[in-house]
Amino acid sequence: MNQSDPNTTAPTMQELASRDGRAWSRLFRTYEKRLGHFFAGKVPPQDVDDMVQQTFCELLKANTNMTHSTSPQGYLFGIARHVLSRYYRPRWRKEETELEHLLLAADIDLESQLSLKRQTELLNEAMNALPDKQKDIIELHYLSEMSTRQISETLDVPFGTVCSRLRLARNALIDKLP
Repeated sequence: MNQSDPNTTAPTMQELASRDGRAWSRLFRTYEKRLGHFFAGKVPPQDVDDMVQQTFCELLKANTNMTHSTSPQGYLFGIARHVLSRYYRPRWRKEETELEHLLLAADIDLESQLSLKRQTELLNEAMNALPDKQKDIIELHYLSEMSTRQISETLDVPFGTVCSRLRLARNALIDKLP
């Protein structure tokens, strides 16, 4: 990126908040491919473009909540992270239901089924009790199989902060689970 050319540099949050159309075009040109890479491998290829578009739409809706000190990249990838989480939530619920059907088909005794179902419920409750920043890192690390380095780069958060949040989240889950 050429820092002196205003047509190729990422816009500031102030430019975006003012709803400057050229700033939004620059934002799209700057981050469209990066967001595509973020979603690639995490969702089916046919869904990547929709996820990128949804991220930009969410940013446009959230435009009134933007602060001038926020990094456009960090803010945008934070939204992308939430879009990805929302994408997978219904699928996780479906997988839980499919697991229940598999257990029934496998003729696993009722006590074992109830135990597994209760463990799943406890894990969901413990995950929901985590602060969003910790929950997001757990989801990206374990469900999206991202390394802490990848999470750091994607969220534009220092590597040490990612490691700290992951450790705190793990400890909180350990404390809440039997």
